[in-house]
Order: sequence, then C-alpha cells, then structure tokens
Amino acid sequence: MSRNLQLGAIVATLVLVFGVWLVTKNAASLQQEIYVKLEKKFSFTSSMVSAQIENQRKEFLKIDPIDNGLIFEAGFRNGDIIISHTKPAFYALLYKKKGKTETIEIFRGNLDSSFNRNSLKKITFEIPN
Repeated sequence: MSRNLQLGAIVATLVLVFGVWLVTKNAASLQQEIYVKLEKKFSFTSSMVSAQIENQRKEFLKIDPIDNGLIFEAGFRNGDIIISHTKPAFYALLYKKKGKTETIEIFRGNLDSSFNRNSLKKITFEIPN
C-alpha cells in the first residue's frame, strides 16, 4: 500500500508541475499577443536594451515609433528609452489607461556613453480609446 501511495504522490506532483508549466506558458503567450496588438494599434516596435547605470546593470524598453503613428504623435522618437516604466508596466498603461493622460520619462541617446539624469525628458500624452 505504501508503494502505491508513493506512486500516486509522484503522479500527482508531475500533474501539478505540468499544469503550472502549461498555465505559465499560456500566460506568457497571451501577454505576448497583447504586446503585439498594442504595438500595432499604437504604431511602434520595441526591444530591450541593457546598460550600466549607477553601478548596476539594468534593462530598459526601447521604442521605435512608426512615423505619424499614435506613439510618434505623442512625442516619442526612434530609439527613445523608457526609464520610468518596465516593459510590462508600459504596456499595461497603454492597455488599461485609455482616455487618461500619462507622463513617461525617457532618455534619448546612447545609454552606455552619455546617460545623465539631467538629460531625461518627460513625454505627457493622452492614451486614446
């Protein structure tokens, strides 16, 4: 009987682990789908960049707007690096704050060579419905 309980516990654990993996995989896939839809709606592409800032390696979201698209019209330009928000936070803002006015802090330039907190710029724009 003890052996059957052990086998049952192993099977239950494997099912649980597989279930968690599947949910995590599906959540990541859904998140990526939302990112793609938002990039299309707001007319931009993005990538992650990393830089050594204040003795720490940090990851930032880089925005490349399509000319005359919503993000371009808001004031973003190619290569703008979002300092104030993580990637998930920026996309959540676009997704959840429709009709609201938001301010994003960005850096324009090469992060590795010229980052200076005094050179940060703020872009304030209304997120369209």
